[in-house]
Amino acid sequence: MENVAILLSTYNGAQYLKEQLDSIKNQTYTDWVLYIRDDGSSDGTQQIIHQYCKTDTRIKFINQKNQVNLGVKDSFWDLLKNSEADIYLFCDQDDFWKPNKVALSVEKVTRLGFETPALVFTNLTVTDENLKVVLDRQLPANILDTLSFEKMMTDNRVTGCTVAINHALKKIALNTDTNKIVMHDWWLALLAKCFGTMAYISEPTILYRQHGTNQVGTHQSLSARLKKSFDLEKLYQQFCLSVTQLEYLRKNYLTEDSPDAQAISNYLADVKHSRSFESFFKIFQRKYKKHTLLGTLSLNYFVFGNYRDHQRGRKSK
Repeated sequence: MENVAILLSTYNGAQYLKEQLDSIKNQTYTDWVLYIRDDGSSDGTQQIIHQYCKTDTRIKFINQKNQVNLGVKDSFWDLLKNSEADIYLFCDQDDFWKPNKVALSVEKVTRLGFETPALVFTNLTVTDENLKVVLDRQLPANILDTLSFEKMMTDNRVTGCTVAINHALKKIALNTDTNKIVMHDWWLALLAKCFGTMAYISEPTILYRQHGTNQVGTHQSLSARLKKSFDLEKLYQQFCLSVTQLEYLRKNYLTEDSPDAQAISNYLADVKHSRSFESFFKIFQRKYKKHTLLGTLSLNYFVFGNYRDHQRGRKSK
């Protein structure tokens, strides 16, 4: 059996945490260690973690004496740095894992091998806060066929709480400057696409719980999505970070003459284009998209020149 590390970041998750921990303990694959890092909870989350650590030696509370709020991205990165395994699985505090979640992921990663950097992600079932099914399968069976590097530059379809990676991918990712990436799942997917391999399990392996306090949600109400979409300052910051992520990837990880580096250069040239009919026509031909209509509109809002306008406006303040 392969050695497996499950990485769980918690923050004020007491309401649903016990259900998630029980679902992990009930996995058919049993050779795992659950590493939990709490990001400064004040609602009883830490007490629950201590309780489960006492009843199962496979559960480790890695920062019980060092409570520092890092945010979700850096909290997961700290977990990755402070664990050692053949395979790493990322876990959210409020979901519910189906009994074969670990087994399916381990089997798929093992088939890909351990010499080449590899990432596996799975389908998921979207539920409400009571685990009532809202959407049985979020992703299509052929999603992997649509994930070209060019599409992945501007859109992430890899949901972190379904991801498993091997140690070879961790070694490439470990020294990442997390200030220059959007989120751990998107970054790991990009690295796997550039330097290794990706695989997809079309069977849903988790119940992906959606509720009012989700950090990231896939089934938000239309009003919530509209409100989020019209927060131009926040969207601008997110877009800038996605551009920084690609610049960082090209400069620090890729050779200048690689196809992926050239794809990034083409995209950045479009983002920073001069105002001319020829530039607009070239950008229009490339058809930059995200997997939602509102996301696509937001992306193109900045790509078609408003990125430059926002930069200019901020510098003039």
